[in-house]
Amino acid sequence: MEKQKTIGFISYADPKDKTAWSGTIHHLYNSIENSGYNVIWIKARFSKWIKYYQKFLNRLSKQSNKHYSIAHTLLAAYLTRLDKKDFKKADILFSPGCTAIYKLKTDKPIIYLADATFKSIHNYYDEFSTKEIAKILDIPQGTVKSRLARGRKQLKDLLEMEGEGAYEGA
Repeated sequence: MEKQKTIGFISYADPKDKTAWSGTIHHLYNSIENSGYNVIWIKARFSKWIKYYQKFLNRLSKQSNKHYSIAHTLLAAYLTRLDKKDFKKADILFSPGCTAIYKLKTDKPIIYLADATFKSIHNYYDEFSTKEIAKILDIPQGTVKSRLARGRKQLKDLLEMEGEGAYEGA
């Protein structure tokens, strides 16, 4: 008999809180749990430095008349810490919109669920074009493109396998 898989649910918000993300986090957590998996919450916490970064972005927003948010920035992700004790108990990591997985070093499979499609966010931030990613990672631009394509295919295959073809549009 196969051991029940434990899913590490990475989130800033408590998944038992029905108001987090308008209930989305709560319903995702319950859906995974009701599918027969053991689910544990791996709490993501901002470091003490995040308040200074938020103040900086608030000032920048006022001066430029543009809204800057810490929500999906690399620095905010870098300033996030995960509870390591629960992390070790998980077989698979699931991160619904939580950028805390940035720079996470693990051999465990990670499922990242964004509240947007790849097509809608690809090149959304100027600094994240495939050319810039290639430069930052010091790899050819073609490698960046092939890794993105491979990642999309792997996610699609995983979703089709889990849902028996229910996610054909992924």
